[in-house]
Amino acid sequence: MAATSASAQDAQTETLAATEHAIHLGEGVRSQGGNFDHLVANSHAVRAQALRALGDIDRANEHAHEARSLYDRIGSTGAPHAEAAIAQGRELLQGFDVMEA
Repeated sequence: MAATSASAQDAQTETLAATEHAIHLGEGVRSQGGNFDHLVANSHAVRAQALRALGDIDRANEHAHEARSLYDRIGSTGAPHAEAAIAQGRELLQGFDVMEA
């Protein structure tokens, strides 16, 4: 059981590193819209999941809110993939109250 818990924690830590890298790459880059915003939104959402799994609820909620903001921006574009991106956001942010509105 301890090995399983350690393995799960290692996976969450690896997820944090990967999403931090993706978010960092997106910082300072002018939004490309569409797929770029979707990638960054998903990175924030997955980071929120990992932080929540590790017990860092405050930071998890910050990333969930950032993801929601990006999903909202995608939705406002009217892009062909907007509805699918928002649906994916709802799925990724299940358990966070940010997608309820």
